[in-house]
Amino acid sequence: MADRLNLDARTLQAEVARLRRLARRRPEAGERALAAALIGLGLVLRRDGRSEQALAALAEGVRIQRRRDPADPRRAPALLALAWLLHERHRPDAVLRLADEARALLIGAGPADPTGLALWAEAEDLRTLALLAQDRLTEAEAACRAALAAGDRDPAPRARAAARWARLARLGEILNRQGRCAAALPVLREARALQEMIAAGAHPVVWQRRRAELRVQLAFALCGTGRWEDALALYQQAIAADESWALDHPDDALPRLAHCWTGLAACWWEGRRDAHRAEAALRASVAIYRRLAERQPEVHGRGLVEALLNLARFLGREENRADEPRRQEARQLVREALGYLRPPPGPERARLAEEIRTDFARFCHRVASTTRPGLYPPPLRALAAQAQTGAGDAVRLRTEAAGLRALAGRDPAHAAALARTLLALGAVLREERQAAAALAALAEGAALLADRRPTDPERARLLLEYAEALVEAGQTEAAEEILAVLLDHADAGDDADPAVLLPRAEALLLRFELRAAAGQELAAEAAAREAIALLRAAGGPPGRHGQPLTLARALFALARFLVRGGRAADAAVLLREAALLLQTLPPGFSGDLLRAFRSLIARELAGALERIGTPPALAEAAELHRAEVRACRGWADRQPAAWRLAIGHLCGLERCLAAQGRFSAAAAARRQAAARGRRARRLTAPDRRPEP
Repeated sequence: MADRLNLDARTLQAEVARLRRLARRRPEAGERALAAALIGLGLVLRRDGRSEQALAALAEGVRIQRRRDPADPRRAPALLALAWLLHERHRPDAVLRLADEARALLIGAGPADPTGLALWAEAEDLRTLALLAQDRLTEAEAACRAALAAGDRDPAPRARAAARWARLARLGEILNRQGRCAAALPVLREARALQEMIAAGAHPVVWQRRRAELRVQLAFALCGTGRWEDALALYQQAIAADESWALDHPDDALPRLAHCWTGLAACWWEGRRDAHRAEAALRASVAIYRRLAERQPEVHGRGLVEALLNLARFLGREENRADEPRRQEARQLVREALGYLRPPPGPERARLAEEIRTDFARFCHRVASTTRPGLYPPPLRALAAQAQTGAGDAVRLRTEAAGLRALAGRDPAHAAALARTLLALGAVLREERQAAAALAALAEGAALLADRRPTDPERARLLLEYAEALVEAGQTEAAEEILAVLLDHADAGDDADPAVLLPRAEALLLRFELRAAAGQELAAEAAAREAIALLRAAGGPPGRHGQPLTLARALFALARFLVRGGRAADAAVLLREAALLLQTLPPGFSGDLLRAFRSLIARELAGALERIGTPPALAEAAELHRAEVRACRGWADRQPAAWRLAIGHLCGLERCLAAQGRFSAAAAARRQAAARGRRARRLTAPDRRPEP
């Protein structure tokens, strides 16, 4: 393949055309040569910067090779070249599949030679990048360490050092994002030393970007370990370098510059308590993100939202309680952030509102009908039952089912209507805790639709409800069989229909719960992540999402599972997304149930940050607890659940303050929790006065 890079694209295109004609006449003789020519053409086009044409050529060549020589390890370079092109298009799922396919081929070949080792390390690099893009930090760390181990066996010293510093820098970024800044610090220092050694004598412009990225990661790690002065100096150097670099390379330098201003603000405030300079740095970050989001809102909108919320939190902190203009500005900044997340007015907004109403009803039903311990706290289940609107009446549905059953006996055309009624009846009976009657109704409905495809929307919803009822009744083996029927008969064509995607996603979540209960951790996490991917595909990006509550529920469940497994950093990423989804709900979607769910997400996020344990993480966790205690005051007199939530947040605040060494403030939080507990018991205690 390497000799084809010496040819120009025009010559290779002519050869591809000739080989196509040969492959049509004699497939056995011509297809392998055609695949090699297509891959060579793709590599040349990629070298020439014609990435779209390169992608088409490489994809076709890989398809032919996969069909003709599925187990040939020589296919690995083409797979990796295609994966790099897809990585540039931000398609981490496809990158991960191709990298895993290349690894499987290389495992079969037993990579012992330098070329095999280099390909193995490249596959691990691609897996690291794809897993990072999906915020799967623990798996990304394992892939990065595997790439380091493979690269260290490279016999060429300079190539080994060049690959090692890049992978060390990536590993330092992963550790920083996990909150393990103390572990990241020596890794990043080694990467910096290697980088300076390799860059000696090279043109400075070549290394400008890489130096800047490594400097920022090192500064972040220093902040996480409380070395504010050292981090301050590094951030100032990075800002000075990027301000000049941004004149010629704004798309590269400006996002990093905005991030540096945010880090500098943390150094000014946490290190020196200089509120004036910290505020100025945060405003500089917001100004840069506004400029970026104006040109590319789909790329930089999320960064602007985070910058606006950072400035709003700083202006609205406790010290500014009496400064009404600043607090008013903080409220305005929050409104501006939400404006970027909410959908625009018009027909699209009306359609989304209807989808969210359906999603709310689905969310209420799933939470209210679940009796399994540990999934949702009793106060949330009670609020979900209260929030049910238009719930069916079991007596009316039984009467309707009896009439339709008589009609269906004479005319099979009524079977579908009877199945829909039985589905509604089964759902109501589950909420009323009549498990046996619910199972009977749902089993009858499933039998009526047995001749349809398992992924038919009506049958999928019925099978899902039937599997849920079986799990509630303790019949997990039967539930697994129903889930297998629903999930194992899906095909790629179903992915375009949200009506099919949603029951599949719910079924995967149920499979996740069963696998987690059985201790099958890897299978459980895979099922949950597939469910989350389907929900995202069915709904679209945040701010235009028709299933925010179901997706938030999935993120919440997976995050709690990851926290129990000691992966607090991965869980924090998911919980932040869940909290953001609830913030994007249009006006009119509120109520005690959503307040309680938002508070539970905040409590789990604060708990994950407590487990991370770095000073910035503890400070953020304490602020989350304080904000939720204040939020619970507004509805505590109406709902006892708010008292329980507020007490939980006060206990969390006490732990955070004690971990920060602020013991007097922690004692005050403990006293406040005790006082609220006494008041909650008085309000919820039964009236013991004798009846007249």
